[in-house]
Amino acid sequence: MSSTDQAKLTGDEYMQLLLQRQSEWLAANPPSTRGRLTSLPPLLEWFIRDGDEDLVELPQPAPKPAPRPRTYRSAESLRADRDQLTARRDRIIFGGHDDPAACNINTPARWKQLDRDIAAVAALSWRIQSLDHRIAAAEHREQR
Repeated sequence: MSSTDQAKLTGDEYMQLLLQRQSEWLAANPPSTRGRLTSLPPLLEWFIRDGDEDLVELPQPAPKPAPRPRTYRSAESLRADRDQLTARRDRIIFGGHDDPAACNINTPARWKQLDRDIAAVAALSWRIQSLDHRIAAAEHREQR
């Protein structure tokens, strides 16, 4: 009986066939032990034979999605985001108060808050700088 006369195998059935071939090989070639380590079993890929592709019903690959056109944000919307971030950064830096005593950093809690504020200002500054570059690119794109 030729391989074309047989019904096609599913992926799971083909994996079982490969595992059967592997176990037959392992029975004929027992793994050696050297010291405390045992050798690793052979890979299933080693038991794929020529013509096996005719045995298996392979699933069809999913069609690639159609590419969507890129969408760009306008320079004006990017400026609005940058202005919001700048206002948030300024509130952290200047604290929104006029009392110099509010800057007292004698307590450990205030030091921890100061560390968080410094990290937040650094992150906001990085995002603002990134938005500045995106605004420049958007302005250049809009001029064309």
